[in-house]
Amino acid sequence: QTQLLDPDAERGADARVSGLRQHVEGAGKGNAQSQEHLHALLAALAAERLRDHRGLEPSDPEAAALLGPDLTAYLTGRPTGRLTTDQLHRHVQKLEELS
Repeated sequence: QTQLLDPDAERGADARVSGLRQHVEGAGKGNAQSQEHLHALLAALAAERLRDHRGLEPSDPEAAALLGPDLTAYLTGRPTGRLTTDQLHRHVQKLEELS
């Protein structure tokens, strides 16, 4: 007999996912440490995607065009203010487009 797992029981099983969720929630509430963590994570993902999929460095002029004005502005400055869910979604979506 196959036992179905409770989806909530599996949530957070990976500490990285649980930690990310906490940082997303914290950044949404204006927590500076969470904002810094998400900023660093998105910057690392952008650099990796640009290098691996486009052969570019984040400082290359073509990189800004691929990342778009919103994500470029976010990555070039320090995170200030609250990162909204919509902003985070748009940033992640733009990074996914680099695949």
